[in-house]
Amino acid sequence: MKNLVYLFACLLFLPVFSIGQDNFYYPLDVVYDEARDLYYVSNSAEGQGGFVRTVNTSGEITGTLISGLDYAGGMCLVEDVLYLIDNGDQFGGSLPSYVVAVDVESGNELFRTEISSGGTYLGLMTTDNNGNLFITDNEKMCIYKYNILTQTATTFLSDILQPHGIFYDHLADRIIFTENKQESSRLKAVHPG
Repeated sequence: MKNLVYLFACLLFLPVFSIGQDNFYYPLDVVYDEARDLYYVSNSAEGQGGFVRTVNTSGEITGTLISGLDYAGGMCLVEDVLYLIDNGDQFGGSLPSYVVAVDVESGNELFRTEISSGGTYLGLMTTDNNGNLFITDNEKMCIYKYNILTQTATTFLSDILQPHGIFYDHLADRIIFTENKQESSRLKAVHPG
């Protein structure tokens, strides 16, 4: 299962890598903006500063939405705001991790909310389209529920081994996520309510 996920990720990014491989540095997530017909690609860019590139549907890099991040991670687009992860450390460090809100029209940072202070590594996220983000934490082995309106985070699920992939299934109103163990990996689901 794990190998299929990696294969799918490689196939998804293959056209982008072949056109602009010198302009991406450890891309971690991609989000499609239907209204603007373009993609946002987060780049962790160790030693170079993290950033989010904009890419057109032909796979050409058209610009940088935001730069100056530490270790950029997962993203979600809600209307005209791109929510993204900015980790202070790569893994297991002592610096905090944040959710950053960026206006996609201007590229301006709207706000930055600390989610966890040290010993954390926020991975990917999804939205339930009801004002909540669900964010995986590989180090603290949990999933946070972040309310966009109040800009607050609570622990949604805990004791999950290496959660990373996460998706909101709107048809069944459930959060689907991966739990990664050395001997096997699983998909699990839980209702967000």
